[in-house]
Amino acid sequence: MTITRFLDLFVVSGPDEGMRYSIEEGTYRTIGNRDAAPFAIEQITPEGDRILNPDQQEIIRTHIKTHSSHARLKFQKRGPDILLNDLSVARMHVMVLLDDSAISIADLTSTNQIQVNGNPIKEAKLKEGDMISIGSTKLMTLIG
Repeated sequence: MTITRFLDLFVVSGPDEGMRYSIEEGTYRTIGNRDAAPFAIEQITPEGDRILNPDQQEIIRTHIKTHSSHARLKFQKRGPDILLNDLSVARMHVMVLLDDSAISIADLTSTNQIQVNGNPIKEAKLKEGDMISIGSTKLMTLIG
């Protein structure tokens, strides 16, 4: 029997404090600014990653090779974008990926850096209880 894992991102501080966003295994989600919603909700396809610019596409390709057992995006589905009410968050700030081998996060060339547990990162594997800072928003990872 296969047990599906979930990652919950719980907003511990920031404009959306108290919100919880779930990511199911085999799913990837972007986190961005709600004000840019008309652009951020377009689909990213495994064939073209059309919403990502070439620099962002290369970041994700490299990230997947480093943090996943999959050579290419072979996820079952894309979850709805996580749109924060935080003006210091970019339109397409980060992507969070959850597959059968890893939970990871990649900065999509945002101007404002992201941090995991207080350390600036471009990409990282995530574990239970990690604190992610995106703009003025802090999220805690809960793995189920």
